[in-house]
Amino acid sequence: MRSAGSLLFGLTVGLAYCSFAMGVHAQGGPDKNKPGQAACRVSFSVLQSDLHLPGGTLEGMNDAQRKWWDKKGAKKFPAACYDPAKATYKIVWWRETVSDNRVIKNTADPRFDVSVRGTRDIGFAYVKLVGANEDAKPLFFVDRDQKGTVHALESAVEFLSQHLHASQ
Repeated sequence: MRSAGSLLFGLTVGLAYCSFAMGVHAQGGPDKNKPGQAACRVSFSVLQSDLHLPGGTLEGMNDAQRKWWDKKGAKKFPAACYDPAKATYKIVWWRETVSDNRVIKNTADPRFDVSVRGTRDIGFAYVKLVGANEDAKPLFFVDRDQKGTVHALESAVEFLSQHLHASQ
């Protein structure tokens, strides 16, 4: 009986840990215990738009966007809350990957300048009401953000935080 009780206790602790770990790493879940959540006035969700995906969208931020939101965004924009379950607005983002050629100058001898090819992402995003028709005009649009998808998301959250919650 004693070993059965120990086994049951171990299973209970293991399941509790797994539930906690899954909740911590859930991509689409709301931000809990973030500074400024009490000041939340605008809730939003984030969708990635990609024609290659079934249905055309994927819920959530990419890794770089999530890192920005967790470390800086939630603190910078306390009036805006990432909470897909309670979202009033949706931010839809996508990217275009472009190739660039740059020349790195050799200051000692220009004959040895080097051409370097690289790629970078250009970010796009728009804000709409959740449930709005696909053909409805966006409330805000980020076009060809040269700084990438994180900056495009930041611009959209800034719009929500500064412009929409002021009217509520």
